[in-house]
Amino acid sequence: MRRWFGAVAFAALILICAVLCMISLFFNRKRLPTWVMRIWAGGFLKAAGVRLKVHGLENLERGPSLYMSNHASVLDIPALVMALPVDLRFIYKKSLGYVPFVGWAMFLMGMVPIDRANRKNAIKSLDKAGNRIKRGFQVLIFPEGTRTRDGQLLPFKKGGFLLAKQAKLPIVPVTILNSQKLCGRNSLLCRSGELEIVVHPPIDSQTVGSGKINDLLAQVTQTVAGPIQAKNSPLGDQRVISA
Repeated sequence: MRRWFGAVAFAALILICAVLCMISLFFNRKRLPTWVMRIWAGGFLKAAGVRLKVHGLENLERGPSLYMSNHASVLDIPALVMALPVDLRFIYKKSLGYVPFVGWAMFLMGMVPIDRANRKNAIKSLDKAGNRIKRGFQVLIFPEGTRTRDGQLLPFKKGGFLLAKQAKLPIVPVTILNSQKLCGRNSLLCRSGELEIVVHPPIDSQTVGSGKINDLLAQVTQTVAGPIQAKNSPLGDQRVISA
């Protein structure tokens, strides 16, 4: 029953937040959407019975930066919104923009759509994300490009790393643990339980591998994969967030 309640709450909160985002157009378009996202994320996690444990909060970058995380289920976005106390914006698949209320909410909150089927448009989207970051936002990318089926990392795509290089941004790797066990890859029916998030130290995109994209990609991949492979989280600042 709780799994169905969480799915209904997800849909209802999307509708509420879309309305709040339209209202936010007349106010602070940076802070208010962040507040709206946290209402949606916290409400969904609470309805689903999901608790968060976060490690490495001392590694947060509050200036212009690019966060990169693994991706396994619908839980990942609300979990990251609640776990990372920054003005987080996401890069999302353009097709999601056509979903009623969901697409409207993401557009109004300043998310950046990307058309992966069109290389030229994808590059324009990354440039747009770079401009958003320069305005003081922290942008999050799921470099796998889709959700994993088994919790193991898929190959990272290069687009986000090119953005980091061109805009001279630090990359903050993030690892999400247990997401695929609590929620299926394409499901809104989630089990209650604890989801763990590890925020790793920032990586300087300008110095790793003497400026080589492949070396930067390899280091970020290795960092994100570490806790998944070890099945343990590193020590560091941690807190349990009751959504």
